[in-house]
Amino acid sequence: MRSIIAILAVIALAAVAYFVEPGFFDKLIELAASSDISQLSLHIKSYGNWSIAVSILLGTIINVSGLPTVVFSGANGLIFGFWPGVALSWVSEVLGAVVAFVLARPLLEKGASRVVERRPGWQKAYEFTAKRGFWTVFVARLLPFSPSGLINVAAAAGKISFRDYIAATALGKIPSIIAEVYLGRDLLFAANHTTRIILWIALTAVLYGGFMYYRKRSQTSEAKE
Repeated sequence: MRSIIAILAVIALAAVAYFVEPGFFDKLIELAASSDISQLSLHIKSYGNWSIAVSILLGTIINVSGLPTVVFSGANGLIFGFWPGVALSWVSEVLGAVVAFVLARPLLEKGASRVVERRPGWQKAYEFTAKRGFWTVFVARLLPFSPSGLINVAAAAGKISFRDYIAATALGKIPSIIAEVYLGRDLLFAANHTTRIILWIALTAVLYGGFMYYRKRSQTSEAKE
C-alpha cells in the first residue's frame, strides 16, 4: 500500500509540474542526458523553494528510465551540499526503484516464468533470484555507475520478494551514491582532481571484479547443490 501511495504521489507531482510548465520534463531530461553537471545544477536551482521537489522528481524519472545517475547525483552535491545531496539522491533513487519494480513486476513475472519453463537450463538461475536475491541486488547496487534500469528489470522478472528488493536497494545504494556525488563534483573540476578521478575509476573496477567473482562463485555453489 505504501508503494502505491508513493507512486501516486510521484504521478501527481509530475502532472502538476507538466501543467504548470509544459516543457519541464523535456528540459530536465535533456540536461540530465547531456552530462552537463553545471547546467543541470543551475537549472534545478532556478526553481528556488521547489528545487528539492524538482530534484526528487527528476531522480525518480532517471531511475525508472535507466539514464545514468552520476550527473544527477553530482548536481545534487553542488546545489545542496555533500550530505544533503547524498540524502536527496538516495531518496530519489530508492523511490525510482520502487516505481520501476511495481510497474514492471506484473508485466515481466509471468512472461519470465513461461520462458524459464521452456528452457530448463535457466531454472537454476531463476530459482537463484529467490534464494539469494537480496544479496545479488545488494551487491549490484553497491557498484557505482551500475545500470539501475537493468537491475530494476532483472529483479522484477526474477523471484526476489518486494521486501528484499527494497531493503537491498536502500542499503546498497548508500555507498554507491556517496561515490557518485563525490565523482560527479570532481568531474566538474576534472583538471584539479585528476588523481582522485583515477582512484574512483580504479575502485569501481575492483568492485565490478568482486561482483563478477561473487556471482560466479555463487552460481558454482548453486550448481553443486
